[in-house]
Amino acid sequence: MSLVKIFHDSNEIKTVRKRVNECGDKIINCSPFAGSTKALFIKLLSEEFGQLVVLLPNIQQLHEIKVELEILGLNKLLLLFDELKPEQLQEKLAKLSDKQNCIVLAPYELLTLVLPAQHQLAKNTTMIQIGGNVGYNELIEYLNLLNYQKNKFVESVGDYAVRGSIIDFWSYSESNPCRIEFDGDFIESIRHFDAESQRSADKVERVSLTSSFELLDENFSSDIFDYLENPLVLAERYELNTFINGKEKGPVTVVTETLIEDEELSAELLGDKKFLISGASNKEEKNLESFEVDSDKLFSRNAKWLVEDPFTNPGSEFYLNITEPPVINSNYEFLFN
Repeated sequence: MSLVKIFHDSNEIKTVRKRVNECGDKIINCSPFAGSTKALFIKLLSEEFGQLVVLLPNIQQLHEIKVELEILGLNKLLLLFDELKPEQLQEKLAKLSDKQNCIVLAPYELLTLVLPAQHQLAKNTTMIQIGGNVGYNELIEYLNLLNYQKNKFVESVGDYAVRGSIIDFWSYSESNPCRIEFDGDFIESIRHFDAESQRSADKVERVSLTSSFELLDENFSSDIFDYLENPLVLAERYELNTFINGKEKGPVTVVTETLIEDEELSAELLGDKKFLISGASNKEEKNLESFEVDSDKLFSRNAKWLVEDPFTNPGSEFYLNITEPPVINSNYEFLFN
């Protein structure tokens, strides 16, 4: 019997799943998950809720749970908000707008970021597809209109390059640069390509082209819940209280490049990305405007909350009866006896 099956058939988990679905309360407290049981529970919840938001306090924990959920086969549902810089944020929001079913992994700071309205992004996004009516010269003119920078090679978001009948560009709404090959004014093929090697990759039917946040002509007044439809939000009581009580209106400081001492662990979890542990240096910061936290307003939004609370009563319906394994220091005889 698989571990997922054992977890699925647990009486405590069955009770909590049933109550989460049936309970009319906006906020449900449950005892904390231990180890990878949170990832297992998220897998079960993803079968019942179209959209999940998993909040964690730091980049390391976000990447750890992402790896666990990928192992459980949830790759296509995952949407990781590990960087809150405008370019990365715009790409994630574009993807989120197209997803009815997803698991958003994000830091608590995402809750209060001031974002453009969903209709603003839609209005400033153009779909380019095979058989569409966007011609060769029209595309170049449109890229210039959107303030894309013409370069010899496309290396970063907002760049474009022209080589004969091929136009490369990296849209603010795409995770990879795009390569469009024309036959006259007819789009012959659309591919993503690798920015480092410049080699073409997968062929796609369409790509999106959008302007940067800076060119949006309306003031931002939305938040992440405006992009979601009745999600279930998973949070931890201590971290949530710390965030709410310690947050003041102003810019959000986001660590975008950091260091981890264990190189093997860093490569496994983050690939080429690095993150900062307390006391490390060489960090880069990006400031984004945020709302002042209002807990009443936060919990009145279109979402249900499942909050891990270590003070949940053992007799409660939401007590999971799950604990961390003992620290045994290689004393396997103690563990199995």
